[in-house]
Amino acid sequence: MFFTTVLQKPNRNTPAENGLFRFRRPFFVSFLGKQKRKYSKAELKKKCLHRTESDQQILHTGQVEAILRNTNFDGMNEQHNPWTILSKKDIYNNPWISIAEFDVLNPAGGKGIYGKVHFKNNAIGIIVLDDELNTYLVGQYRFPLNKYSWEIPEGGGPLGIDPLESAKRELKEETGLVAEEWTKLLDLHLSNSVTDEYGCIFLARSLKQEEAMPEETEQLVVKKVSFEEAYQMVENGTITDSLAVTAILKVRILLLEGKLK
Repeated sequence: MFFTTVLQKPNRNTPAENGLFRFRRPFFVSFLGKQKRKYSKAELKKKCLHRTESDQQILHTGQVEAILRNTNFDGMNEQHNPWTILSKKDIYNNPWISIAEFDVLNPAGGKGIYGKVHFKNNAIGIIVLDDELNTYLVGQYRFPLNKYSWEIPEGGGPLGIDPLESAKRELKEETGLVAEEWTKLLDLHLSNSVTDEYGCIFLARSLKQEEAMPEETEQLVVKKVSFEEAYQMVENGTITDSLAVTAILKVRILLLEGKLK
């Protein structure tokens, strides 16, 4: 089911003061196969159901076009954005993130707010695999979680820098490893209901060991384990970090499919 909002122009007893329209509660348009009822702007503005005054709300004309734009929305059109931003307020800012609150019209035409966390770096994850199918895990205490976390080597990469260059830097800093063979495994958005944070994961192979150079804010423990052990740590819930879980499961699939040896 899909619903839209029926608009009604003010009648003679309700002057359109300050450019206001009245609109009705949502009504439903049923889908049957590929057929659905579409209403033109003229039809929507004429569509009036007999309801009491308490069933009506006031809508400013500046919002009319936004709602009308959504009424003929095809649910299969992935390029259609059903959200309309009315205003934006900056809430918080530091060198790593910013937080904004938006006044919006949601896909049903209702007014609301939406908070968005913008990340100023990409999230970079590196899963290492040597010739004996061992990998390297990094342990550290995570302040937001207030708990210890085992992860793959990972960190932030500036938005204007090639993620691969950031991956090479992070791997060297955290583990001292330098890889000759790099493969991008996948892209992902880490929590797309509240943040625009983008992440990407690389597979690093053909390794040589150099000296690690962790940041002064990091207290890291690096351990070499078999890939199977890392996979079991995901399975039993020891590893919960999203980049690490995704990377390990992706490599597990590639190994099962015979695409990695």
